[in-house]
Formats: sequence, structure tokens, C-alpha cells
Amino acid sequence: ARNWEAEIRHPWQEVWIAVVEGSDIGVLIVLDAEADPGRYWQDLAVDSVGIDIWIGETQALHRGFGCQMMNFGLSRARQLNRSRVVLDPVVNNKEAISFYEHLGFSLHSRRKLGTELCHVMHLNLVADVPVT
Repeated sequence: ARNWEAEIRHPWQEVWIAVVEGSDIGVLIVLDAEADPGRYWQDLAVDSVGIDIWIGETQALHRGFGCQMMNFGLSRARQLNRSRVVLDPVVNNKEAISFYEHLGFSLHSRRKLGTELCHVMHLNLVADVPVT
């Protein structure tokens, strides 16, 4: 069995659980890309926050919860005084990629994460980009 508490407790990341009407529907991770010991973000790590969003329940999709979660993540990035947000949807997750592009994220590169090929995307926070 995995020790999830030990895996998620790191001073360089925050883990948030999205709860709707008393049910857990997803997870948001906001992490300091520079402090990540795995150095996954490489050249994009400087002054960046990495964000991961998972919505696990199908009935929670297409209801605006992902947008609310991303707004919260972007708000945390600004509070941490970072100039960029980075994320890495799997290349075959066309809906997620479209969602992030709609929010202003652009493709930086492709990178393998384990066995999955991911789009590494970034958003510059210097300009106050509104999220809709």
C-alpha cells in the first residue's frame, strides 16, 4: 500500500481537494517548479509554478469545476509572486489541451512522463490574463 500522506507532504507543493456538495471530485496540485527535486520542468522551472488538475468523477466534467480549480491555482501562483505557470497534459487528452489553450497556455515542448507523452505548456502571468 502506498503512503499517500508521505507522498503529498512536501514543502514545495500544495495539494487541494475539490469538494462539491460534500463529495470529493478532484485534486489540484500547485508546486514550486524550481524546488521540485525531480527537476521535471527543466528550463521552464525558473520563477514558475506547476499546476496539475485531476477531476475523477465523469459527472463532474463540463460543469465549470475545472475552470474554478484553475482560477484558484492561478491565484495561488500570483500569491507566490511567480511569473509563469507550467503544466503537462497527456498529448491524447485533446479536451484538456483545448481547455488550457482557451485559458492562454501555449505549447513549449513535448516530454515523456513515464510511458506517457505530454504537452508541456506554459502561461506567462506578467500580463494579468483573465480566466473565463
